[in-house]
Amino acid sequence: MKQPLMLYFSSLSELWERFSFYIVEALLVIYLISTKHLPQAESYQIVGTYIANSFILTVLGAYFGQNILGFKNSIYLGSILMAIGYALLLDVQTTNIKEALALIVVGSAFFKPNMACFIGTLYKTKNSLRFAAAYNIYYACIMIGVILSTSISGYVIHYLGWDWNFSLAASAMLLAFFIFWMGNHMILKKSYDSSILFDLGKWRWPLAICSCALVWILVTCTLYYSFLAYLEFIISLVILVLIFIYEAQHTPSLRNYLSCLILLALSGIFWSLLFQQFFSFNVMISQLVDRRIGHMQLAAPIFMGIESTFVIIFSGIISKLNLSQKIKMGFFDKYAIAFGVCTISFTILFVALYINIRPLFLWVILSYAFLGLGEAILAPTALAMITVLNREKSVGIMMASLYVFWGLGTKMSDVLAQLCIIPGHTSDFLSINKIFLHAITYYILIAFICFCFCIVARKFFSKHETMSL
Repeated sequence: MKQPLMLYFSSLSELWERFSFYIVEALLVIYLISTKHLPQAESYQIVGTYIANSFILTVLGAYFGQNILGFKNSIYLGSILMAIGYALLLDVQTTNIKEALALIVVGSAFFKPNMACFIGTLYKTKNSLRFAAAYNIYYACIMIGVILSTSISGYVIHYLGWDWNFSLAASAMLLAFFIFWMGNHMILKKSYDSSILFDLGKWRWPLAICSCALVWILVTCTLYYSFLAYLEFIISLVILVLIFIYEAQHTPSLRNYLSCLILLALSGIFWSLLFQQFFSFNVMISQLVDRRIGHMQLAAPIFMGIESTFVIIFSGIISKLNLSQKIKMGFFDKYAIAFGVCTISFTILFVALYINIRPLFLWVILSYAFLGLGEAILAPTALAMITVLNREKSVGIMMASLYVFWGLGTKMSDVLAQLCIIPGHTSDFLSINKIFLHAITYYILIAFICFCFCIVARKFFSKHETMSL
């Protein structure tokens, strides 16, 4: 289908933004432990808070984009803040990493949601296959950025050092800014910011910059003090509960609405398991897994790229099943399958560690194939159920709630990852292996309980639960 040329510029800009984000995120835990010499528990806490805030604060960025700055200006602001944040990471000896990470979080909060919204403004008709295909192209570019970054980050660090890794992130972010700017000035002549609710004139930029400064201070404090991070997430949950109570009083179908709330909570739990790739599995692969192919050793982050590749492959298969209308399933059915294959994924890792204290990397690839299948099923299902199960006026706030639950799930990831803390005096493979076996047992148990819950829940919510896979 013929698409607006600006779609490709926007998607390419998003590709390089995700490249910059994941080239840092893929090895951030290893960086904090090995280079900054932080305890494992503190490293998990920092990364969990960092990633969680990048999800939760998208609500703020989307609000400014829709009502004050406009989508384009919010994207420009976000890309500049992220580029500065990555640049501040460059001097490994003197940089204060928490302030830099907080700036990246604020930039991501402005860039990520507004790019998705901006693409929507390129189309007059929102219910066409052409519009749906646009987001397939957009999501594919995100996955390509993830695959590129996770495939090269380990080798860049090994052969060139951390400074080169952070330089690539800052450069990629500037490239994302330039591509988007060039598209807007050379191709897109029309402004799509006319829907701004509050026309503050010359005051909109000072207000945006002051807000960014305040949020940056808040995020920095949560990175320094873990209790503030937990307080922030508790407050987020309280606000969500108040929103949910208000929506429950206005929804035309309470049954649908309760289904949505249950699925939101399950989405957060799934994300807490999925994001072990950045926490415990990242450490496990780097310390235990035999990654040798002949005389070459695979870098640990490359396996995250492999998981993303499986997501793309399975998404294509699922899309064909969807178009052919051969399989019809409800939301709880799909969630049950996602948690089921997640259980299989973790069981494979458990078996690999049980039969060999240093398992071959092929076990990880097999495990990540199932994990990728689970993500390919659950992520688009979560987005779809928000639109289907909620009244039109509340879709926006409920979509923001989904991102908040994913952020809370990411924070839960670092709590679960602390089951894998390796004592500083331990270098014995057998002792380390037992620690990960213990943790993965809990991962399997959580995934299996959620699988059973979805099977039971579908009996109570089956009336409206039929949609094509």
